[in-house]
Amino acid sequence: MFFLSGLPPCFSRACCQLHPWVAEAMVLVLQALLPCFCTLLSLELLPGVEPAVPLEDFYPFGQDVGDSQTIAQDDGGSRLVKISVAFPFFGDRHTGLYVNNNGLVSFLREVSQFTPVAFPIAGDRRVVAPFWADVDNRRAGRVFYRESQEPSSLRRASGEVKTYFSEFPNFNATWVLIATWHQVTFFGGSSLTPVNTFQVVLITDGELSFTIFQYNNITWTTGMHSSSGGNLAGLGGIAAQAGFNAGDGKRYFNIPGSRTADVVNVEGTTNVGQPGKWVFRIDDANVEVGSCNDSASVCQHLRPCLNGGQCIDDCITGNPSFTCSCLAGFTGQRCQIDVDECASYPCQNGGTCADRIHSFLCHCPPGYTGSQCEADIDECKDRPCLNDALCVQGAGTFTCVCEPGYTSVLCEKDMNECESQPCLNGGECMDLVANFTCVCPAAFTGTLCETELVVLQVNSTEPENQTGLCGNANCEKNWICENTSSGIHICTCAPGFYGDECEEECLCQNGGVCVDINGTCECQSGYTGLYCQFEVTQTPCSHSRTCPDGGPCLEYGGAYLCTCQTSAAELDPKDLYPYVQPRSVCDSSPCLNGGYCYERDGGYTCECKYGYWGKHCEKVRLNTCASAPCRNGGSCKEEAGSYRCVCPYRFTGKHCEVGKPDPCASSPCLNGGTCFHYIGKYKCECTEHFGGRHCEINRSSVQTSAGEQTVCHHFVMSKSH
Repeated sequence: MFFLSGLPPCFSRACCQLHPWVAEAMVLVLQALLPCFCTLLSLELLPGVEPAVPLEDFYPFGQDVGDSQTIAQDDGGSRLVKISVAFPFFGDRHTGLYVNNNGLVSFLREVSQFTPVAFPIAGDRRVVAPFWADVDNRRAGRVFYRESQEPSSLRRASGEVKTYFSEFPNFNATWVLIATWHQVTFFGGSSLTPVNTFQVVLITDGELSFTIFQYNNITWTTGMHSSSGGNLAGLGGIAAQAGFNAGDGKRYFNIPGSRTADVVNVEGTTNVGQPGKWVFRIDDANVEVGSCNDSASVCQHLRPCLNGGQCIDDCITGNPSFTCSCLAGFTGQRCQIDVDECASYPCQNGGTCADRIHSFLCHCPPGYTGSQCEADIDECKDRPCLNDALCVQGAGTFTCVCEPGYTSVLCEKDMNECESQPCLNGGECMDLVANFTCVCPAAFTGTLCETELVVLQVNSTEPENQTGLCGNANCEKNWICENTSSGIHICTCAPGFYGDECEEECLCQNGGVCVDINGTCECQSGYTGLYCQFEVTQTPCSHSRTCPDGGPCLEYGGAYLCTCQTSAAELDPKDLYPYVQPRSVCDSSPCLNGGYCYERDGGYTCECKYGYWGKHCEKVRLNTCASAPCRNGGSCKEEAGSYRCVCPYRFTGKHCEVGKPDPCASSPCLNGGTCFHYIGKYKCECTEHFGGRHCEINRSSVQTSAGEQTVCHHFVMSKSH
């Protein structure tokens, strides 16, 4: 209840006392309205006024009158209903509509949104909404609808329009749509929770169109989805929206109390003098509501609605009162409350909401943008990662996955592979990109300088003494021991063998020898060819001067000379003079990817280079080492279609994935001795006062039989597991 400024409150609804100082003009206004000023201003109905439309006053509905039903489905509806007329709706004509379970009829598209939005809404959201809320007719209730041209329905609709819009005394309806939500409950409810019953009627004569809302029983307003915020009774949170929306963001009507707790009392409000009933014209360019043309108008004289709200006289006989239809962004009985648009927490991804009039502003956290902070900013768009690193998008951030050899947040730093000091035994580490190399001291070798070259303690540099000591070396099969002038020995391949492990037999003929690990032949004078299989004559030859008996013409010593093959080995085309070859099937170069062509029984065969296969060497052979299967610095070697990992010191396993124990971990060297790794073993380097296998012998305590102290200047460092 509210009062005019300067008037005292009423002490009784039955009688109001007017003070003599009230202006005569106000007295005239009050006399024109009602004897009791308090009753005039009350928004409540008088006792005895039924606050709802009885079901018998609804337009007939249900299966008995041929209604269709929507599917029992949360947020579902009728799908597109093609109608027999072009229904006028704010300047457009529609031949189809949707009856949505969530309490509204829509044009153009179905509305499955269950949390209502305050009108106006742009974007062609054209709806007539008697009670837009989160209905779930799977739990309770049914939704009926039908279009009708049945005479009794048309007569009733025509009469109601003439009553509420007296400017159209000749209106005759030609079509109506009747949609009824009967005892429906809310999402999260059950067959025992509160239910609502209401109806909407669309009416047209082909030119004019109207709608009637009728409310029988409204007991809940909100579904229990987290975005709506309703409680177990279907109340609280973002309540139902009632009214209509033209879809242009300008023309709309909100029934007072929409989207607030007050909407549960909509069955007691009206704009035509009958509680629970609202009537609107919805075809014209302007929004028009029904009126009872009562000269005793509360709105005209008191203007109670604030913030631009539209005042509507209820004109209930014996109880003149009003309701306020508020502009978007305001609510309350007098539109005095600024709606908090942040109450529904519209800002996503941790955004902060700032309330404004009929709007809100989201302040987004780093990494997000958009009106509701809904868009994740692509931090990888500008390619922040350097050195070909992979950028992985995250929530408000990004991560760079660096290529081998690079590190730091943006992969801008070249990783120092020498930082872990991988080189052993005093080796100097040289940093490379994604790799390193060890420069070993003279007495060590290997990838990590892990292999010690045994130092022989000798008193003479005579070759015979060195040769004798080489006999103690442990060279493998097909290896021989060689002494060097620096007092060390090395194992090299025996004559006739080559390869990393001296495992391949040399194929050189006529005294030729293999000179490298690839088995390349170095021929004696007078012989040539891949395997030294051709003996060179002194007979010149050329393209026009072939060799006697068809011998090959080969280049030798800067000239082309005839040769004789000394064995049954196949000729290698690489050795032949290109201009003296007879024409053959190989002239067309059928072998691809560097393959060599050989004539065979009137045809040819291709000898493919490594990595290719097929009749014409056209297929790529899978390199089993291409995936780099060997770990921890192991080197991969292909063998018989598979591969073998050669592991560095202290690693083993098929892929060098197993670390061997550190032989120095047990601190075997005593008395300050230093432990050094030695190919799976260790050696102790003792201080000057100690010796022995583990530096356990105190030299100062060792006496000769004559009582003299013996100092050993040369001793052999022992190694042990």
